[in-house]
Amino acid sequence: MSDKAFENFALEPESLVDAWILQAENFWAFEKLRELIVANDYVALSVIFDIAAKAKSDEVLGRLAVGPLEDMLHAHGDSYLDRIKEYAAKNPKFARCLLMGIRITGPNSEKTQKFIEKLAKKAVQNGTHPAL
Repeated sequence: MSDKAFENFALEPESLVDAWILQAENFWAFEKLRELIVANDYVALSVIFDIAAKAKSDEVLGRLAVGPLEDMLHAHGDSYLDRIKEYAAKNPKFARCLLMGIRITGPNSEKTQKFIEKLAKKAVQNGTHPAL
């Protein structure tokens, strides 16, 4: 691929290559977290909180949102709603993560869905919703 093809990107081809390889090499972490959601949902939610706290970009938050967080909320959202509300109130990055395209359904997530809807309305009103 020619360097000319990368003129519209804000990074060098080598950076993209390195980042892609790093992500691919660490895909095991994504799988382990998915397994943890099934095996020990309480610990899995703590890991999700820690990832959100350490995330340095909306890109990372978005991947967390539509992957492990969505899976966790779909399976166990209402069981941990108090914990989720408390952490979202203390950690704006996690609250933002909750608004990044999560689609949850199911009998264990109805209250969580309503909480996220309220959070989204508030974020739109104060101009902090990620979609704005």
